[in-house]
Amino acid sequence: QVLSPTYKSRSEDFKRIFKDIPSDERLIVDYSCALQKDILIHGRLYITQNSICFYANIFRWETIVSYRRILSTTFRRISMSIYQLELANSDIVICILFGDGQVMDK
Repeated sequence: QVLSPTYKSRSEDFKRIFKDIPSDERLIVDYSCALQKDILIHGRLYITQNSICFYANIFRWETIVSYRRILSTTFRRISMSIYQLELANSDIVICILFGDGQVMDK
C-alpha cells in the first residue's frame, strides 16, 4: 500500500509529538483546528483508532482523550466552513475550519 507523502509525514509528526501513545496506534486523519479554552488555541487535531489528540506548537499544548472517556459528542456547523465538535465528559471544544472543497465525514 502506497501512502501519500502528506499522510506519512503527518503520521511521523504524530508519533514524535505523542510519545505516550502506543507505537502501534494508527493515525486515521488529522485536521487543522482550534481548541477552545479561555482563548482559541490553534493547533492540529489527530484522530486515531482509540483517541482524539490535539497539539498546539505555540504553547506545546498536548491533549489526549481516549474514546472510552467520551460519553457523547456534539458536532454542529457554525458557518459555511466552520464546524464545532464538543466532547462530553472531557470539557473539550474543538473548532475545525475547512477551506473550499474540504469536507469532514461525521
